[in-house]
Amino acid sequence: MIIEGAKDILEVFKSHPEYSLKFLWHRKALDNFYFKDIEKIANLRGTVTQLTDREFKGLRKTVHSQGMFLVLNIPQYTLADIIKKEFIVFLNGIQDPGNLGAIIRSAALLGVEAIVTDSACVRLNNPKVLRASKGYFCDIPIVENIEIRDLTEFELVAADTDLDQSQSLFLENIEFQKPLCLVFGSEGQGVSVKTDKKIYIPMAKQGGSLNVAIAAGIILFEVSKKWRLNKN
Repeated sequence: MIIEGAKDILEVFKSHPEYSLKFLWHRKALDNFYFKDIEKIANLRGTVTQLTDREFKGLRKTVHSQGMFLVLNIPQYTLADIIKKEFIVFLNGIQDPGNLGAIIRSAALLGVEAIVTDSACVRLNNPKVLRASKGYFCDIPIVENIEIRDLTEFELVAADTDLDQSQSLFLENIEFQKPLCLVFGSEGQGVSVKTDKKIYIPMAKQGGSLNVAIAAGIILFEVSKKWRLNKN
């Protein structure tokens, strides 16, 4: 996994001192305020390599790259690890890498124990996903290419974008009977898999829907509050 950019690299340094790492830098990084601090930490915890102009051009993923990259060996998780959890998120066909990264960040900060994605989702190693997650993909187990039928241990609760809310629960009315899996669907089509329940966010203006990452943040905040109360 390759992280690009000073602040995201520092976030990984701060939150995961146990990771083995390789720091790569280009002469462009010498003008960056954080470079000396990053180089010092990297020398203590891994290896440091200067990139040639050609290597830098082949590695950069942003137009205004800061010339700093962190190569990480992060833990790999399987479905067997996920089914031991009690509060997870399943992502169904999320295509926008910025949305996936933002959901990862919210989930990690709000107490979700794992994230599962299906084969229709954008891949975790997409550079835009990594940038949008701000390094928080390191803080939560993520397993890709899983079918929702494999999550039989969980109560499956979908965020409902259907305007007919007669069959959906108001967000604040949700109750948990067993380990919970919140399901969020694609930006254009919503959830396309079968779930046990649906919930919705009440809005003052009818006929519209929220961006999936924003909706996920709201729902995760409300559900995590209830989840903690139920566990206590």
